Amino acid sequence: MKQRIITALIMAVLLIPLVVLGGYFTLALALFLSYIAGYELIDMFSKKHPSIKKYRYLFPLYSVLIVLANYFVVNNLFEFDYKFLLLLILGVFVSIFLICLRDSSLKMSYSGLFIVTFFYSGLCVACLTSIRYITTIKDILSDARYLGLFLLIYLCVSTMATDAGAYFVGIKFGKHKLCPLISPKKTVEGAIGGSVIGAVFGSVTYILIESFYGFSLFGIDNQLVNIICIFLFTGIITAVGQVGDLVASKFKREAEIKDYSNIFPGHGGVLDRFDSLLLTGTMMYLVFLFIGVL
Repeated sequence: MKQRIITALIMAVLLIPLVVLGGYFTLALALFLSYIAGYELIDMFSKKHPSIKKYRYLFPLYSVLIVLANYFVVNNLFEFDYKFLLLLILGVFVSIFLICLRDSSLKMSYSGLFIVTFFYSGLCVACLTSIRYITTIKDILSDARYLGLFLLIYLCVSTMATDAGAYFVGIKFGKHKLCPLISPKKTVEGAIGGSVIGAVFGSVTYILIESFYGFSLFGIDNQLVNIICIFLFTGIITAVGQVGDLVASKFKREAEIKDYSNIFPGHGGVLDRFDSLLLTGTMMYLVFLFIGVL
């Protein structure tokens, strides 16, 4: 417990300022997390498939590349746009297939492991950190320097409240196992309770953000309907977060490991700490793109 507390304090001192400062500071953090997450995944997959272990230093670079390119695109640097990003992603896929074809020690099916690694440590990290770069809401709000930071806080509050709620509700009322073979202690009651509690705390946070900036993301004038939409949206985010946690646990159980790494002593690796946020951040950012507010 002492080790966990010390590590948590060091992480807070080092990571929070980089997120608050934004820009290249957040980019530097994203590149670091992306590379380590990629390394952790390849290293984990190599427990069952030893022939891919030699690529544990190479393939994380693909993730770093997409995170860097995404920074240029979302911040309108060097005239890069999403077409360039899609071409880059396609190029990474082709490169993965070529490596699997040329290396006789690799099965073609291993390309799926590399793509999963690229998705989690590259695309998901890129989407999550893109939220921090948000400063405008199309036709609604412009030049809001810390909007992205507040949206990240909303995401973190939703996720942490969900985890805490699932834990306490599960202890008090949990009777039915959710996924006993993956995470024996998780219960259906805990999952539902966690989502509800996470949705409540997250919605309150989001409503405060909208009130501070004076806008409605969903463009709904009726306040009650807007609150209901926010609650439902946050509820979906909390559910996705729990799925992300279960997926990460499933990977570890299949690889027969306790943690992805020990880069954060007492807490495990990057994926142990950010598994839920990676999926919730990705979903949230893609929803924003889909409804056309960015």
